[in-house]
Amino acid sequence: MAADDDLAPKRVAVAGAAANGGNFDGVALLEGRLYLCPYNADFVVCIDPTGDVLGCYERPGESPAVVDPSTGYSVSYYDLPAPLRGGEKWSGICACRGKLFCAPATAPGVLVVDPGASPPMRSIEGGRGGGGHMWDGICVCNGRLYCAPFDARSVLAIDPITEAAGTIDVSAVRQGAGKWSGCAAACGKVFCAPHNAGVVLVIDAHDGDAVSSIDCGYAGNQKWSGICASRGKLYCAPFNAASVLCVDPARLSMRWIETGASSPAKYRCIAAAGGRLFCAPYSSPHLLVVAPGQNGVDDADGVRFADCGPGGATPRRWSGVAACGGMLVAAQFDAGGALVVDQRAGDAPPSLEAQLREAAEAIACVSCAGANEPAVALCDAPSEFFDAAAPPPRPKFHYETAWEEDRAAPAAAEEDAPEDYTDVPLVDAKLALRDAFDAYPPLKPLPPGLTADV
Repeated sequence: MAADDDLAPKRVAVAGAAANGGNFDGVALLEGRLYLCPYNADFVVCIDPTGDVLGCYERPGESPAVVDPSTGYSVSYYDLPAPLRGGEKWSGICACRGKLFCAPATAPGVLVVDPGASPPMRSIEGGRGGGGHMWDGICVCNGRLYCAPFDARSVLAIDPITEAAGTIDVSAVRQGAGKWSGCAAACGKVFCAPHNAGVVLVIDAHDGDAVSSIDCGYAGNQKWSGICASRGKLYCAPFNAASVLCVDPARLSMRWIETGASSPAKYRCIAAAGGRLFCAPYSSPHLLVVAPGQNGVDDADGVRFADCGPGGATPRRWSGVAACGGMLVAAQFDAGGALVVDQRAGDAPPSLEAQLREAAEAIACVSCAGANEPAVALCDAPSEFFDAAAPPPRPKFHYETAWEEDRAAPAAAEEDAPEDYTDVPLVDAKLALRDAFDAYPPLKPLPPGLTADV
């Protein structure tokens, strides 16, 4: 087992989280802050890596925020209204149009967290039916939100503007419990990670939410849990499987990255940062770090592990992970605090081009590329693009195919985004680009006239 000695995971204390309590299940980035999705906890946690305590929502009876001494991060809280409290409520969280949306597990509706509203939390009713753990994971694609069906017979779809919810029946693809766990967007489609199902579920958001699937070629139950996009591919975290599943959204094909770890319930989340993949441990004692090789080939040194300390009596440690600048934060399930990892440790600061490509990954879900143009979307980004006071421009896009043989070719000719691009959350794209530069302040803002055309 190759060790990654450069990474030194730390923990951020969260007041009020219960020991072995299944507290949070998912984490998402919004305006430079990370929010933890409440599973059994009766509050949402906001973690600010800058340590800023201004503007945080005040928890009754406590100070607005507490700075964690080991990391310098500030931690603040949003208490759930009494009608929204309970157990096993939501599983998965994502940001869209300045708000956060949590996928309902057993809750009767989608939780909406709007930090600028009063009150800051409400529930979207709709889509409820059956029993069990209904949906697991949520993502944005083509301006809408989609929740992966775990026990549900349908995908839950939400309009973030009207906050109306509907369903997409997928019972013809697979039925039963624990089918898919986690979803991510690429090439205008939503891909759901196969947990008990033997196929990857695909929802084509550019084709009337048409439903299809890809055989994963892997037997067994509880195979993968959690999925993320990175550099034109999708990757699923190994739960019981011994490998990371890699899906090519352009070719609708897949391969596997062997990890050498065969224990059960290892990982339940995955995030990409700096060209690497990070799986925070669920039952494993180690953080999994994967560096996918070039041209689809993975060398033996591509898989490493970082020790996160003994689990003790907390077998379900972290569930949900997200990147913020050069840092990763994982939501505590039973562990004693959120997990924080500086993935830049030991590395030289990345080039401007590398940072822009990372920003492109963050906004890949709002790409307007068609089915024949699997693309990485990259906005023109003059300095005013990063001015929070300025209205977000309607950016032009450059398309670069995801086919491996064309990766080194220059981007195709510039063209305007399609007219329906107005439905895409421009603010989220702007903030994603801005956050990518936050880790290296000398590069922000961009000099006047410089664009993000690479």
